[in-house]
This record gives sequence, structure tokens and C-alpha cells, in this order.
Amino acid sequence: MIFGNSDKPNASGLTPDQTRALPSAPSMPSAPRRGLPRPVGIARGLDSIRAQFDALPKLFPRADIQKFRVLENPPGTPASLLLVDQDSASPFKVVNSLLTLELDDAHQVTRHTEEWNHQRETTADDGFLGMLNEQRKRLTASLTDAYMSKSK
Repeated sequence: MIFGNSDKPNASGLTPDQTRALPSAPSMPSAPRRGLPRPVGIARGLDSIRAQFDALPKLFPRADIQKFRVLENPPGTPASLLLVDQDSASPFKVVNSLLTLELDDAHQVTRHTEEWNHQRETTADDGFLGMLNEQRKRLTASLTDAYMSKSK
């Protein structure tokens, strides 16, 4: 990915090569199966997040999860972190993602980060290209919000 950083730690605190090499966890956690979106935008606030979820079926009427592995947490990783290696296929291509879910004491998701190809997404802290990437994601979220508010 053009904006990814292959040598920097991703949301799990590990490098992409380290997360790709993690074994599957011995057992799946008992939780309801839910679909998670492939975020291409930065959504802030409940209404914006809801618009992002609502737009997915309109933009991608079909996407198949080809691989879904809950990964074993390496030593030193908090137990409140859930790492998932996933391949999802749309009619256009297959995308490999690292999903990093942070859970609170009630096992509710407090943060969801998706990193394509396990690579940390750049931000404005990474310089000019990172700033452009961050602004692109904010614009995408704003356009999605506007589109979804008109289609209600």
C-alpha cells in the first residue's frame, strides 16, 4: 500500500512481519459473530460511525470473508487486545487486514483499528504524505456522511 509503513509498529505495537507470523489462538472467544467494516475514512462521533456502517452495503453489496483467524497474543500484549488476521474479498480484489480490537472490562469494543496488509496507516505525524492520507480519509468520511444523510 502506498501510504503504509512496513517498518513501523501497527496498532498492536508489533511490526507487520511479527503480526503475520503470530499463530492462531487455541480457541475462539465466545462472542456473537459480527461483520466489521473496512475503514477508508476517519469517522468521529456516533452519527458519522453509523453512516460509515450503513454505507457499506450500498458501496459493496457483496464481500466475503475468506480467512478469519483470531491470533494468539504475544507476551507483553495486554489481554484486553484482540488481534484478528482477515482476508475479505469484494468483486474487485482481496484485502488482507489486521484488526486490532481494544476491549474494556465488560468486553465491549472501545477501539477498532483496521490496517491493510498489517501495515500502520500514516498520519499527519509522518510528514506531508501522511497528512495528505489523513485528509483524504477525513474527506471520505465527510462525503459518506453527506451521502447517507441524503438517502434517509
